[in-house]
Amino acid sequence: MITIATKDDLSVISQLAKDISSQAASEKELELQDENLEICVYKIEDKIIGYISIRKEIDEAEIDEIVITQAERHQGYGYKFIQEILQSLQNKGIKKVFLEVRKKNTLAIRLYEKCGFKAYRVRKNYYQDDDAICYLKELEL
Repeated sequence: MITIATKDDLSVISQLAKDISSQAASEKELELQDENLEICVYKIEDKIIGYISIRKEIDEAEIDEIVITQAERHQGYGYKFIQEILQSLQNKGIKKVFLEVRKKNTLAIRLYEKCGFKAYRVRKNYYQDDDAICYLKELEL
């Protein structure tokens, strides 16, 4: 089940974020989200197995982060999560969805391309140790 994150979910989201990045947002920073930021959680039997953060501006959105717990990876949850989020965004009138990914992150790149995202630019040395590939998915209204 995919739902909008609540304050009760923030500690789990914060821990998942820390598991993947030393620069992840703290629980306090997540509480101060602005109106253009939406965080959704993916739950199985009331256990959060992932989250996604999305910034929305008018008819465009950018996926900032998507995380699936280590134990639930490679089981199709990431694909299902993205597909449901894209459908939700489309229902809200979003026409374009952007994201960027480290060039070295080949698993994520395969997932995004499977979901229909198309690479449109490379940002050289965007990360301290890697390039970023920018992706776009146009949604049909």
